[in-house]
Amino acid sequence: MSIQHEAAGSVQSTDPFSPGQLRILKIAVVVMGVILVLGFAAVIGRIAYLVTRTAKPVGQAATIAKDLRLPLPEGAAVRSLALSGDRLAVHFETHAGPGIAILDLLTGEPVTHIKLVPHGSGR
Repeated sequence: MSIQHEAAGSVQSTDPFSPGQLRILKIAVVVMGVILVLGFAAVIGRIAYLVTRTAKPVGQAATIAKDLRLPLPEGAAVRSLALSGDRLAVHFETHAGPGIAILDLLTGEPVTHIKLVPHGSGR
């Protein structure tokens, strides 16, 4: 058995990257690592901030008017209600067609009545 040795000049590198490319790759890996660490620190800092801050004091609740009355057309049937802030929208139907009445809950006064008409119908 004989072992053959190759000459030092004929050994080829198995590294697919040049030294310049390896340097750039190392810099990119370090920069991405720093970005990850800063991102995690920002997330943990935000969580800590949200957990430790005190809640803002809630303002005094508005007083809803007593004995509210909403005049609807004769024979109206209420189909649905929707509340938004201090306004109550009442969707109703009558023999003349559907409509919406809006009531201000603070003053107890009706804001408006809206008659719903099919598209293309006159006003």
